[in-house]
Amino acid sequence: CGILWLACERELPRGLSGEELKSNLFAVGKDDGSLRTILNRILRNATEEARDGVTPSFPHGSTLGEIFLEECEKLRVSVEDLPDYYHWIRISYERILTNAFGPAITHADARQMRAWSRLTEEQREEIARTGKAATCWGVLPMGDRNSVSFAQEAHANLLRSGGGLTDEEMIVYRRPWPPGKTAEGVMVDDHAVVQVVEATDTKANAEEELRRASAGDGLAGDTVARDVELVARSLRAYGRHGLAPKPTKSVRFEDGQLDLWGATVHGSEGWVRGKLSVLWRAILVTLEVKRLRRTTQKLWRLLLGLWSHSLSFRREGYAFLQDAYAFAERFETEREVRRVPWRVLTEPSVLVAYAPTFEQDLRAPLSSTWTCTDASTRFAASVEAPLGKGGKTPGVGDVVFKYKKSFEYDL
Repeated sequence: CGILWLACERELPRGLSGEELKSNLFAVGKDDGSLRTILNRILRNATEEARDGVTPSFPHGSTLGEIFLEECEKLRVSVEDLPDYYHWIRISYERILTNAFGPAITHADARQMRAWSRLTEEQREEIARTGKAATCWGVLPMGDRNSVSFAQEAHANLLRSGGGLTDEEMIVYRRPWPPGKTAEGVMVDDHAVVQVVEATDTKANAEEELRRASAGDGLAGDTVARDVELVARSLRAYGRHGLAPKPTKSVRFEDGQLDLWGATVHGSEGWVRGKLSVLWRAILVTLEVKRLRRTTQKLWRLLLGLWSHSLSFRREGYAFLQDAYAFAERFETEREVRRVPWRVLTEPSVLVAYAPTFEQDLRAPLSSTWTCTDASTRFAASVEAPLGKGGKTPGVGDVVFKYKKSFEYDL
């Protein structure tokens, strides 16, 4: 399939002391029964600068909780998933040389491979003289410490080249939700378009608009809905680069329940929460740990991670956790088994009881007050100010924070 490349052994970069930096290759099973190839690039990764995987275009499922719907509105979502996405990302020859893996192969075996045709005459002569050739991974590998950053920005730039993913509509974690009715985001291989529409709009109408937009030469935003236009533009951009979204994972103009970027969202009912399968794991593991009253540090941290995912959609729930985090630091090693005190077990047990409430109601009315809280080691206090009609802040000088209450507590 063109992923394998050949090179001369002398071309491969080496470590500071001249040591070999070749990788191992292994596979991990996927949910559909296929295999995901991983390049164990640990030696090479140690010599490279790490980029932040959460790039300036990275979204998160919890941002969907910032959507506001009127009673007469609903949310419809379109999702495209690119299969084997990393295998489609071409890299430079210099980068290919950093992805050498496995032992060298013989000259006779190298000549039987498709990759032999890519070699220069000089390279072929050297391989014939030495009797061996190096094998290299010729696309962006899973296992490269910067692969998420590279894959994320490559996908974002592809969509931008097709007229999508504009700054005004882009969904980005820890940024305000786009102000209009349309929002678009991409997380590595998952592309999504979110549109607020009237409750009476049907999926069939949107699909008919997409058919017309895809058949025509132009895409006019005044003749089709904006999310229909963005879906059509993304499909054209993928086609120009030989990409095809996976049909079984593609979602078009769905207003029911679906999973997106770690979130479970229901467009017509108007709510969003952490992915339900993750929440069920958190509940079941909590109940089992409570039954055993014993855990390892690794299991306890994984359990807190499962709950943190759901709580990122309803951050008030973090108020229930304190001793649970402190308990995670008491272990000597991550495999040490400890008895869990009842005081600590109480906190995740409360999370189980409140789990049904860890969701955002997208039709919840806007608050008419602006409240702030603060606390020290001995005192806590809160203040509030009224907001204008429609949740808008009054003019400059009109906002007056009024002292609400304070109390002292004994630790």
